[in-house]
Amino acid sequence: MLVFQCEDQAESILTGVYDAWADPVPNREIRLVLSDDGQQELFCEYRKVKTDDKKAQKVAESIVRKLGKWIWSDVEFVLLADAADKAQAVFSYLRLAFSIGPEIRQQLARPEVMRICELVRMVSREQQHLFGFVRFADTPEGILIAQLEPRHRQIPLLAGHFAERLNTERFILYDKRRREAAVHSPEHGWYLTMGEADGIEEMIRCSERDGYAELWQVFFDSIAIAQRTNPRCQQNLLPMRFRPHMTEFRRDKSGIG
Repeated sequence: MLVFQCEDQAESILTGVYDAWADPVPNREIRLVLSDDGQQELFCEYRKVKTDDKKAQKVAESIVRKLGKWIWSDVEFVLLADAADKAQAVFSYLRLAFSIGPEIRQQLARPEVMRICELVRMVSREQQHLFGFVRFADTPEGILIAQLEPRHRQIPLLAGHFAERLNTERFILYDKRRREAAVHSPEHGWYLTMGEADGIEEMIRCSERDGYAELWQVFFDSIAIAQRTNPRCQQNLLPMRFRPHMTEFRRDKSGIG
């Protein structure tokens, strides 16, 4: 078996797909894995994937041209998922899709399609939650800033949505877990940045002392009806994992409003 080890990045996984297709040995069993899984099997040949943006672009263009934009959209969502098997899931799905065609999306009984649908659903569900649960705070510099810790990589999906909604504002969406941020300005649109977190985290600490945040917390408390408090229902509608970075729950360590 030939095993391609990819980085947990879209470009690396798509490069791995390209290299796997280019393997000169016919009918050889091939698998794609993330290089940080730390597991190697006997009787397997391991190859480290060297990320190549041109190869990744060719795979993406081939998917859109031959299979359609909806299948490419599914692949994009899976590449953002926090799943150890996503590289193999994408490769198995595309290998089947190029043999069947665009109607692959209707082949729900196949394991390859079923796994893709499951990963897309997980990423999409969290994305829809965050559309409503992201909270922005103002900084002394006049920049809106929001911090989140999603399970999946959501910044690329959220940035375009908020850039459209807040197109006249300067704002930062910051993923604390991955140290990734989307920075938006009305003049230049938005762009992604990785690793430059120290300045952003200092801005977040300043924004937590914002007077408008305190007013919002007072309003949140004042409209609550103590007799109708239902923690179980609240947790179904607003899962606990989203609350640490929501203004109205920031003071309450239990996470229950």
